[in-house]
Amino acid sequence: DNSRRSAHAIMEFVNKLFSDGPMASKLNGFHQHSTTLDKMWGRVEMLPLVDKIDDESETIEYEGLRNPLEHPRIIVKDTRYYREGLLIGDRIQSLIDEKTIVTKEDRDRYLAYHDIIILVQTRTHIKDYETALREKGIPYIGMDRGTLLESLEVQDIIALLDTLVTPDNKLSLATTLKSPLFNCSDEDLMLLASVQSDKNWYERLESVASEPDKNHNLRRAYHWISTWRTLVGHLPVHDLLDRIYSEGNLIARFEAAFPAHLQARIRANLTRFIELALEVDSGRYPSLTHFLSRLRHARANSKDAPNEGQTNTHTDCVRIMTIHGSKGLEAPLIFLADASNVKSPKFAYHPLVNWPPEKKCPDYFMLMGPKDTLDPVTREELEHHLAEEERENANLLYVAVTRARQMLVISGCVPGKTSNLGWYGLIQEQMELDDSSSEIIVITESGEKPASVTEEPVTKVQTVTDIDPRLSKPDLVAASNLAPLDLSQVSPSQTTATQPDMTTSTSEESDGQLRGTIIHRMLEILTEDQGRNANEQLKQVSRESNIPLDNELLNEWWQEALGVFEHPDFSYLFDPSQYETAHNEAPIQYRTDNTFINGVIDRLVVCDKVIYLLDYKTHRSAEAGKTDILAEQYKNQMTLYKEGIRKIWPDKTVRPLLLFTASKSTYEWNDT
Repeated sequence: DNSRRSAHAIMEFVNKLFSDGPMASKLNGFHQHSTTLDKMWGRVEMLPLVDKIDDESETIEYEGLRNPLEHPRIIVKDTRYYREGLLIGDRIQSLIDEKTIVTKEDRDRYLAYHDIIILVQTRTHIKDYETALREKGIPYIGMDRGTLLESLEVQDIIALLDTLVTPDNKLSLATTLKSPLFNCSDEDLMLLASVQSDKNWYERLESVASEPDKNHNLRRAYHWISTWRTLVGHLPVHDLLDRIYSEGNLIARFEAAFPAHLQARIRANLTRFIELALEVDSGRYPSLTHFLSRLRHARANSKDAPNEGQTNTHTDCVRIMTIHGSKGLEAPLIFLADASNVKSPKFAYHPLVNWPPEKKCPDYFMLMGPKDTLDPVTREELEHHLAEEERENANLLYVAVTRARQMLVISGCVPGKTSNLGWYGLIQEQMELDDSSSEIIVITESGEKPASVTEEPVTKVQTVTDIDPRLSKPDLVAASNLAPLDLSQVSPSQTTATQPDMTTSTSEESDGQLRGTIIHRMLEILTEDQGRNANEQLKQVSRESNIPLDNELLNEWWQEALGVFEHPDFSYLFDPSQYETAHNEAPIQYRTDNTFINGVIDRLVVCDKVIYLLDYKTHRSAEAGKTDILAEQYKNQMTLYKEGIRKIWPDKTVRPLLLFTASKSTYEWNDT
C-alpha cells in the first residue's frame, strides 16, 4: 500500500528484500513502495543469533541402570528461545531508557511499551519469551489461548474450591494456605505438620486456629474456609465465588503479590474465572463438584480450555502476537522474533489435495508415500505444492516486516538439526550482512532523529493505582430509593469521604494522603499478624506499596505505627487476651429513618460488656491534650457509626474513639 505512513528506512528495506533475489519471484504482485513521510526517522536492526549452550546437553553415565531413588532423570532444557527473549527485553528497555522518539498521529513523542509488538510465526516458544520479559520487568500482553486454567492465580482458586469440597485433601489445602489469599509461610505449614498425626490437615488447622496465641494467618484461613464451606451446596457457584472474592478481598491480595507489570493480567484472569461459573450450564446448577469436574475436563482437552482474560487495551504493555493475527495492524516498533524458524514439510503418508475454491469437488486426492518412491506425476504435484508453500512463506514475511512504521528489529536462534536459517539467513544473504557478528547490526537507517520532544516520556508502568479518596474512607451516601441525607447535619469531611490523612490545614506535608494510607495498612498488618516477625511485616508493606525497604519515610511511618501498637496504654485495643474478638476495616451498613448509611470502621474491638469503635487519625499536627478541635469534625461520623453498632449489639456499651498516631493519644466524646 503506497499510502502506508512508514519511515523511508522501512520501505527501503522492504524494496531491497523483495525486489530482486530469491524472494522476488515468490511474492504475488509486489511493487516498489514509497512513503509519504520520507523525513520520519526509521531504522532496521538485526540482533545476533542465539546459539545453543554446550552444557545444556549434559549427560551422566551410570554403571548399569540409573537408580531413580538416588539420581534424577536428566532432562535437557533448550534455553535458546528464553535467551533470545532476554536479548529482546534488553533491547526494548534500552530503547525506552534512551527516550527513543517516534512519530505517531503526526506528532513526536517518546517511545512507550504499547508502541511495541513482538511477532512470531508460531506459538511454540511464546512461553519462553514471556518468561524472559517477566524477568526483565517488561510489561506485556500475551496472546495465549486456552491457558486460563494453567495460570498460577487460577490454580490457587481451584485449589481453594477443592478444599471446600474435600477439606482432607492435603495438597489443595497447602496450596490454598500458601496462596496470596491467606499468605501463610513455610513455618505455618510446618506448624500444621507438627500437630497430632492422627488428624488430617483440616482438623489440624482447626485445632491450631482455636489457640489464640498461634499465627493469625492460620486463624484467618480457618475462619474463612469454614465459613465458605457452609455455603457449598446452598449457593450457585457464581454466588459462592462472588462471596469469596468480596470477603477475602481476593483480587487486591493477588495483585499485591505480583509485580506491577503483571497486575493487569492477574485482575483480568481472576475476573475471567468468575465468568466461567456463569458459562458452565449457564450458571443454573449449584453443584461445586460439577463445576470442578467441568474445569478438569476443559483442562485435559485443549480445544475446550478457556482463554485468558483480556486486559485493558489502553494498558502500557508490549503486545505479543502471531504474524497472522497482526494483519491490518501496525506499530512504531516491531520485533520479528524466531526469524530463523524453518518449517520442515512432511508429506509422507499424508494426503495431497488440490481443491480449487470455485469447484464442488477436488481435482485430485493422493495419499503420499516416501519421497523416493513417488511416481513422476505425484512428484510434479508435490513440487507444485512446495512452490505454493514458499509463496505463502514469502507473503507471511512481507506481512511481518511491513507492520513496522519506524523501526524493525529481527532476531533468531541457531537451529538444531539444519543449517537453514530461514528468514534470518535470507535477510543476511539479501542484505549482504556478516553472518558471524555478535553485535547488533544496523541494516539501514534514514531520516533525522529528533533531539527531544516537549511532552514527558512514558517509560514506566504505573506502579501505584490512583484511588478515588471516596473509596478509602466511610462514605455516607443516599440510596436512590430513599430520601437524601441532610448534608447540613454532616461535616464536610464526611460528605467528601476524606482520605485517611485528611487535615484541616493546607500547611500539612504533601505526602499526607500516602502517609495516612500506609500507616493504616501497617496497623492492620500488625494487628492481624501478631505472631509474625516484624521485619517480614515491614517487607510486606514495602512490597504492597512499591516503596523501597530502606526508604526513610517508610521506616519513620513504621516506627510510628509500631509505637502505637506496642504502647501499654492501648493494650486493651490490640492485645487479643483482653478482648473477645476484633475486626479491622469492618464494613457497616444500615438504615436510619429514610436514610441509607454505609461506611468502614478502622477497627472494632468487642469485649464482654464494651465495644470500642476505633478510627485512626494520622495528622502530624495532632498534639496530646489538644486534639479536641481536630476531633470535632469527626463527631457526627462517629455518632452514626455508634448508632449502627448499637443495632448489632444492643446489650453492650459502645465507645467511639479517635486514635491519633503522631501523639499516641485517644480522644473520646462524652456526649456521643
